Amino acid sequence: MLLLISLSGSARSEEFEFSGLRIDWLDGYQRIDNQGQVTAALSGEDGAGVLVSVFNPKAGTTQLTPGNRMYQLAEIDLPKLAADQGKVVIPLKRSVLDNGSLLYSTATQTVNDGHAGYYLQFMLVSGGRVALFTVEGDGDALGMYSRFAPLFKSASWEVN
Repeated sequence: MLLLISLSGSARSEEFEFSGLRIDWLDGYQRIDNQGQVTAALSGEDGAGVLVSVFNPKAGTTQLTPGNRMYQLAEIDLPKLAADQGKVVIPLKRSVLDNGSLLYSTATQTVNDGHAGYYLQFMLVSGGRVALFTVEGDGDALGMYSRFAPLFKSASWEVN
């Protein structure tokens, strides 16, 4: 599922569900568009956007071993995409969350129409499922990373 979100507010109070993934997100979102089964959009006041891709790869392919697709995405594609956007201020970071999920993340400082902007990536890997969040907007990449990274501690997957 792909999802475009515009962000507003700073309180974590809205729960969203993306193809079985539940996550507490920032307050103030409204669904503004649904382009079929794979794309939806939410909008907030500050104009930042989030693209969410959720997928269930073939059994066993979420193991991050050299040569498989998940390894390629996490270890090679995310850093390359971050570097392509501007100045990387947080290189690929790997974290294990309290629930055992793996979170890969990057932060890039960009320039959007002459203004400081940010490009953030968060890839959540857990129990045979993957969710990739890309967050973009105007502002300081480090500050915005600090705003969004804690949200992933609330993420949980529905049990099949």
